[in-house]
Amino acid sequence: MTRPPTSARGPRRAGAQRLAALAALAAVLVLAACSRGGTEPLADPISVEPTMQPADMVDLTVYFRSGEGSSAFLVPVTIETEITDDLPLAAVHYLIAGPRGEDESGLSAALPPETQVLDLFVAEGTAHLDLSREVISRAAGVNPSDEHEALALAAIAGTLTEFPTIEQVRLSVEGHQTGSRRGLDVGAFWGGWGLPEVLVRDESIMVEPGEGDGVPPLDSFSTEDQDIGAPPDQPLAVTRVRVRDRVTYLRVIVELADVGDPDASAAVPPARVREDGGRIVLEIDGIAAYDADLEPGQRVDVEDPAFDGVVVDDTDRPDQVRITVLPTSPRGFWLHDLSSPTRLILDVRK
Repeated sequence: MTRPPTSARGPRRAGAQRLAALAALAAVLVLAACSRGGTEPLADPISVEPTMQPADMVDLTVYFRSGEGSSAFLVPVTIETEITDDLPLAAVHYLIAGPRGEDESGLSAALPPETQVLDLFVAEGTAHLDLSREVISRAAGVNPSDEHEALALAAIAGTLTEFPTIEQVRLSVEGHQTGSRRGLDVGAFWGGWGLPEVLVRDESIMVEPGEGDGVPPLDSFSTEDQDIGAPPDQPLAVTRVRVRDRVTYLRVIVELADVGDPDASAAVPPARVREDGGRIVLEIDGIAAYDADLEPGQRVDVEDPAFDGVVVDDTDRPDQVRITVLPTSPRGFWLHDLSSPTRLILDVRK
């Protein structure tokens, strides 16, 4: 296969810095010798031979798993290695090899160690990574739960997006993203979340999970209508609407506050989500004020081929806010809430 050249470079070149420091030290010693007073003859200038390292070195960051199941998350590990012509490939090899040093005790490999890299190249901000079938067939070695599957995909994306020229990753297995490959359902991956068309960096699972963080329960997603909340005793305001692209799902966050006391804990108002002609529509009732930056009618573009965007719709009801997610194909969704501050959360699978 003819591949575009990989343009990603390492974070720094320590060898060049060491050479410059040694040269500066030599210059200082020579000047000190020449500035000595008196009539004694000057000593011969001190000559310092720079000590060259065997090769320039660079720090790579790869992500390993800490913990198990719903409490698991990714931990960045720095690995010093020689500079090569293909540092992203070196990073993926370290990722697959898994933890080795004493500083990495308690961590686990996110991918099966039998996995082979068949191809890797970078084009227009996307790293195209093709792995061998062992990434699926040997997943038993890394406990192939739904949470661990999502962490494995996030570890690939996190490791490669450490390079400034890589914005996302297109992962394939033996050249395929969908369909059956020698008895394996490539698109299903380990059988839970499946293989998204592109992998994006997901920093939400790069920290120890708190309330509402980490990988959401896969069995919570459905295409059926869902509702939540009750009529509030006090008037409520929508203070913020955010859209977050995660590795296996899209999250829409609606923050709420008590109009009379913004510091008080707000109630969860009546809200429902439904599928409507391929769109996923979230409606929130009992809203007395809308103070979010996203204005009604405004569209949020999502840099992910699974979605065409998110729109805050105009509505003829003054007490209702409507937000529409535009997926490119039917998707499961999950409506739930979080506290401190009160938030309505709509997660949509990729």
